[in-house]
Amino acid sequence: MRAFWRSAAGRLARDRKGAAMVEFALVAPIFLGLLLATFELGILGMMSANFNGAVDSVSRRIRTGQADRPNSAAEFRNLICAKMVDTVANCQSRVLVTVQPVDAGFSSARSMLQAQDPNNLTGQQAYDPGDPEQIILVTATYRWPMALPFLGDAFPRDTSGRVQIVSRIAFRNEPFE
Repeated sequence: MRAFWRSAAGRLARDRKGAAMVEFALVAPIFLGLLLATFELGILGMMSANFNGAVDSVSRRIRTGQADRPNSAAEFRNLICAKMVDTVANCQSRVLVTVQPVDAGFSSARSMLQAQDPNNLTGQQAYDPGDPEQIILVTATYRWPMALPFLGDAFPRDTSGRVQIVSRIAFRNEPFE
């Protein structure tokens, strides 16, 4: 009987059927997780670049005093959303905007930027485009839901767990008249 078990164990050790399937089952979840993480980070990077470009473009309308410059935070947000790759309805519910003049110089704008807590921007929608030659500070936040929540740990988050893409611009208005 002992010889039977030894020969059976020997046959089992030599049998390689199904080994590839077992190896795939061990490696596939890791590979698919890395693949999804790469796509997610790529999309987040694309959204961040798109959002920064949109905020910069709309802020230029304020800086140059163009006739079609936004007159409210809602209009500023709508102009940003028109330039985003996200749907307008999704974008409008995800974007928060603050446009405010700075009384002192750019060093004061820097200290205001450092004092802002990106986790505490929810609900702030101030809008004051300032006067000619006045320094303006624009802070726009885009709340992006992550499909893989553990990836967003390196980014600031709001209270609902969405990653916050923050775009901040400080500039001096041109002497428009």
